[in-house]
Amino acid sequence: LYSMSTSIGVYPDNKEDTSAHPIFTLGYYSFEDEYPETFDLVYDILLESDIENISTYGKRTIANIKANYEMQFAEPISLAQLRSMAYTSARYRIYNYLEGLDYYNFILSLEKDIASNPTEVYHKLLLIRAKAFTYNKNNMLVLFAGDVDALDKFKTAMPTFTDELLDSNYPKEAYDLPIPAKREAIAINSPVQYVCVNASLVDNGVPMSNKGLVITTILNNLMLTPEIRLKGGAYGVSATMADNSYIVYTYRDSNYVNSLNVIGATDEFLSTIVPYMTEETLESYILSLFGTVNQSSGEINDAMNRLIEKYYGITTQDRIDILEEVRSTTISDIETYANYMSKINENLNYIIVASPDEIEKNRDMFDEIIKLD
Repeated sequence: LYSMSTSIGVYPDNKEDTSAHPIFTLGYYSFEDEYPETFDLVYDILLESDIENISTYGKRTIANIKANYEMQFAEPISLAQLRSMAYTSARYRIYNYLEGLDYYNFILSLEKDIASNPTEVYHKLLLIRAKAFTYNKNNMLVLFAGDVDALDKFKTAMPTFTDELLDSNYPKEAYDLPIPAKREAIAINSPVQYVCVNASLVDNGVPMSNKGLVITTILNNLMLTPEIRLKGGAYGVSATMADNSYIVYTYRDSNYVNSLNVIGATDEFLSTIVPYMTEETLESYILSLFGTVNQSSGEINDAMNRLIEKYYGITTQDRIDILEEVRSTTISDIETYANYMSKINENLNYIIVASPDEIEKNRDMFDEIIKLD
């Protein structure tokens, strides 16, 4: 196997992202004359890996995971982003549970379980492996990207793997996961600060439109970067609208109160610039987005991405429609989004990362405070 990787992705069940489900993915590159051997190896990895010696392998894995979290605790912007989006997004609620602070707490609990009763943990892992792989053939999807001749060889070799799996039916799992507080602080022993702001579009009466990408590009260039980075001293700031979310974050900030005030005034700013915006200037923002929408990641990767999109009902026309919608943005849309931003700014949720002293200065701004040791 070449460049083999495993991951758990999360996919929304609807455009509004009110429901979502996780999917385990194993991906790799292979040569066409090695397909039977690679299928055998995939089977061995998924179903024959030695997990009985959990006391040794489990401790080693947990030590690596804890070390990774210790690095994140020193600069926890990714943890803050997950928590901020988990407030409104079912998809990110699962991501937060699988990769955020909830997962770290689970790892600490698992470490204790392995120390006290490794046999019980081993048997639980056997059941999970059987349910996820051995008896889950009817939920498995195999995607292939390559030329036609290689595809025929791939299809011929595939039964050496799939014939070892069994069909079974499971009830659809419902995920009732914890929702972070609307206004949350994460206390760290560092003078640097981070701000993560989020809001649902649909819940605030804002349509999910790719015109929002143009609006946030304007905000980034004309307001947020000058006010928060150049004047406020933050290393970075960025806003975007993606799916059903409006997201803003600052990186290595020094005054989170000022940054929140700036972010909360985006509606007024958009109204102010409408009389001065020209068609030529607006066109420059639109064109700047075209190169980012369809970036290539290589022929094979692009082909695989198109297959995944097709599986989830995303067509080539949908991708064209994104560009057309971006291109159709007008100056009047800026005024429209000024009204939208007024609604959004009234219902922002946020996560602030700062030192305990800086958080305590504005204790009334937070519903919950989390301390990272």
